[in-house]
Amino acid sequence: MNTGECTSPRLLPKLLAGIAATLLLAGCQPKAPEAPQNLVVICLDTVRYDAFLQRDVNDALTPWLDKALLFSDTTSAAPWTMPSVSTVLTGLYPVEHGAGRFQTQVANLDTELPSPLDPSAVTLAEILDKRHFRTGGFVSHPFFMYDLGLRQGFQQVHNRRGWQRDEAKFWEWADKIHAPDRFFGYLHFMEAHHRHTQSDQVLGEFLDKQDPATLDYLAGLHPRNCADRDSDRCLQNLVYDVSVLELRTAVATLLNELQKRNLLDKTLVLVYSDHGEEFWDHEAEELKRGGDPRASVGLGHGQSMYQELLHVPLLVWHPHMQGAVYDTPVSLVDVLPSLLAWMHIDTEDLHLKLSGMPLPPLRGHHWFGKPKDRTMYASGIAYGPQQVATRRGTLKSIFHLQDDSFEFYDLAADPKEQAPLSDSGLVLEFDTVTGDYLDRQPIAQVAASKLDAKQIESLKAIGYLQGVNEPQEPNAQGEQAPQQAAGEEAHKDGGEQP
Repeated sequence: MNTGECTSPRLLPKLLAGIAATLLLAGCQPKAPEAPQNLVVICLDTVRYDAFLQRDVNDALTPWLDKALLFSDTTSAAPWTMPSVSTVLTGLYPVEHGAGRFQTQVANLDTELPSPLDPSAVTLAEILDKRHFRTGGFVSHPFFMYDLGLRQGFQQVHNRRGWQRDEAKFWEWADKIHAPDRFFGYLHFMEAHHRHTQSDQVLGEFLDKQDPATLDYLAGLHPRNCADRDSDRCLQNLVYDVSVLELRTAVATLLNELQKRNLLDKTLVLVYSDHGEEFWDHEAEELKRGGDPRASVGLGHGQSMYQELLHVPLLVWHPHMQGAVYDTPVSLVDVLPSLLAWMHIDTEDLHLKLSGMPLPPLRGHHWFGKPKDRTMYASGIAYGPQQVATRRGTLKSIFHLQDDSFEFYDLAADPKEQAPLSDSGLVLEFDTVTGDYLDRQPIAQVAASKLDAKQIESLKAIGYLQGVNEPQEPNAQGEQAPQQAAGEEAHKDGGEQP
């Protein structure tokens, strides 16, 4: 048997077939495809799966979808940006990387800053920087511009606010890089994050500029929210949907530009969303439980562990792989180990202890055995008491730490989580694995973050820190770490200046 190849049995068919099956389960897999030269990762902030992919639309992205590796059952590791993106960049769960925690028992991102990424965590940008990649971030989210750890390893970070500006700045940077130099570009788009949270007048003016036929189609997807087309709920849902369609255009534009520049056959492109958005999907349940410190209930993200916040798109365009759809449950914690495997990046010297695993097709459809054998987690609430979601195959639990209670769902039979299960056996099964996850969190004081007045205002503009009026206090030692205001450029020492 050649290394990296599987042979078919020729003699004693039944015996050798059994041997072949054993070898396959032991890891005999096809040879890995050639490594791409460059890497581009795009985060579509606040995009739920059903808004991005389960639509009967024909747009600029449609021809590209058949060429993508689509992971149709991807779970985010958190329902809001800071812990979720930190998981993507580190391959660690929120309890392990430390980002997005709060010093109070009931989280409230309106009044308190989240903890930064633990300095000991190694990011994808740091790994590739050590492998002599050119690394650049082109982001609309201000979290990257502050001392929160997300820009670790990036030689440059540019904050441009708007996907067109982010892509233009990316190309200004990437066009100066030529083989044999390699690049890693990270882009983070915010169009779907908060447009829909503005006043009715602003929402109406935005929708007046859209194609009426498109709006009619989108309204038909939401009979509950759009029974009255002029209602607040319908306006918000439609503005969000239109913004998601715009982000499909943003992804297609970048893919087309890579093709025009003859870079597509040298570049791996990964697109994901950090979390989704709720449009009153579980309003009744949230009202019943209480705990969300915001005035509004049922709209937004960061407040629950339901699928509208955790089921996210994950697509990959690999120059040496054909498009395919994988429906086995996976997690965003798998992104970093998968990228390292697809890019043939050896990290043995770094002694990384990753919680994720490489995705197919490198290791086949059943790369971790039967789907039910794998346990995946999500944690990190931004508004309210903490919760932990646990997946085992199609079964899901949500553990509420405040009252030590569980919710259980079978996502195969009840994908919208409207019919909770009642089974004492599930309590026994999920109590143990949920406890194992919580035990991974170090017993240590939550690291404090601090921002100046300008940075607080930039976060207020996207809906955070609404109850904060003054800069956060420095830490106990009185130290004031260097920070970057939104709209400025952040550069590593010796990096290219703007």
